Amino acid sequence: MKTIFPILFFVLCYACNTPTNKGKVSPISAQAVHDSFVLARQTVPAPGEQEGSIRFPPAATFGNLLLDGSFHGDEVDPASARLKYQCLFKSDSDYYFSPVKVKITQVQDAIWDEDDQVTGWAVEATPKKDSVIFLIAGMNHLNGHRFAPVQLPQDEVLPGQRIEFKFGGKEYALFATGKKVGSDFQGYKLYLSTKRGGRRVEELLVDIPQFEAAMVHILLAGDMDGDGELDLYLDATWNYNLTAPTLYLSKPAGEGHLLKAVARFNSVGC
Repeated sequence: MKTIFPILFFVLCYACNTPTNKGKVSPISAQAVHDSFVLARQTVPAPGEQEGSIRFPPAATFGNLLLDGSFHGDEVDPASARLKYQCLFKSDSDYYFSPVKVKITQVQDAIWDEDDQVTGWAVEATPKKDSVIFLIAGMNHLNGHRFAPVQLPQDEVLPGQRIEFKFGGKEYALFATGKKVGSDFQGYKLYLSTKRGGRRVEELLVDIPQFEAAMVHILLAGDMDGDGELDLYLDATWNYNLTAPTLYLSKPAGEGHLLKAVARFNSVGC
């Protein structure tokens, strides 16, 4: 069954988290918000207790990160539309941040709603100049920053693998530890390492006790916060039905650390 389920959930996840969802739109009211969150908690399967056991770099603090698209009722707080967002856009030649307004409206959840129910949320960034990668609040200093992505040889690092690359005149390595049990992995730890002041520094990016037909993926690498150091954007998921984009920045990292996890957004397909 494990070989079949991930394919089915991929199809359902695409239908659920796509911005082309043509569900019914209605004005946001206090009662609608309350009803949406109550119903979502009753019907949408939670990722599980394992989410609380995942470890990130020390002192990780998660801010408001959103994606452009449609989501279940308990995955988006409509009040977050009042925050000031920077959008990371992808152009034909590079990536850049630009301020946007975020509109959050209620829509029909394509997976869970009956014909007379409207419990989902649609997140829309305006204006859309290019392809939207993610939306991040509370980081206005990113406005106008442009950067080129780092080309990595692969987008995932399995236990026992090591990826070496250069960025900004420095040599970096991404490597992972853990063990394979059946078709999944246990005790997975992903690290980033480089030299600082002539000394090797290793940063634990994520520690995941158990996967369920999934693997961490590297979505983007480059200098995202303008300090000349490497930043990462990972899908730090552990479950085939969970998407968990996580942003790691170097500028807020403390002394002796390479990166700090500053924002994460979880959404399930069904």
